[in-house]
Amino acid sequence: MEASLQSPATPKLSAISAEPATMRDKILHAAIRLFRQKGFAAVSIQEIVSEVGITKPALYYYFTDKDALYTQALITMMANGYAYIDAFLPKNDPLQAQLVVLTRGYFEFSPTSLGAMLRDGRDKLKAESFKQVITANERYMIDPFAQLFNRAMERGDIAGESGKELALMFISLMDTYVLKRALNDGRTFDYQGYAERVVDVFLNGVAVK
Repeated sequence: MEASLQSPATPKLSAISAEPATMRDKILHAAIRLFRQKGFAAVSIQEIVSEVGITKPALYYYFTDKDALYTQALITMMANGYAYIDAFLPKNDPLQAQLVVLTRGYFEFSPTSLGAMLRDGRDKLKAESFKQVITANERYMIDPFAQLFNRAMERGDIAGESGKELALMFISLMDTYVLKRALNDGRTFDYQGYAERVVDVFLNGVAVK
């Protein structure tokens, strides 16, 4: 059964943009920013507590260790992506318009490659922690896109056998352009233009018709 995009457990837009309200949220907010900038190995617990202005025992009250903190950071990033989909997906628009909206949001709210962070997690996290991350990736990232593609296939708008397979391909393509943005040397990144380009290439290909 497909997970509903309107699940009551879904984090709302406040999860994306609001200032962290609790100490746990402040720690997580700082950790996400540092992990995005430097990766798992280069960020120390000391750096995180210095950023927040607390002691290590205070951090360990909320997170048992760096593994738990990185795990929750990844899950929170993906849950925020789900919240964006829930808030901004134009549910009655054609697939191409829906994908452009979601791709632009992915570019704007993902300053670092999610794929790179997932690979970092695979290499550095405990097996049980990484299993939690993979479960969250399925629920928050892959499943919503798979639903869109499955519905488009049911309508006869696109060809394909598996919405999940198409979702994996499309998310990988978006993530590649996040890397392009990171290598843009400070130049302006045209979110809308690149979003339209990514969707057009994915749906229509590059071959001359």
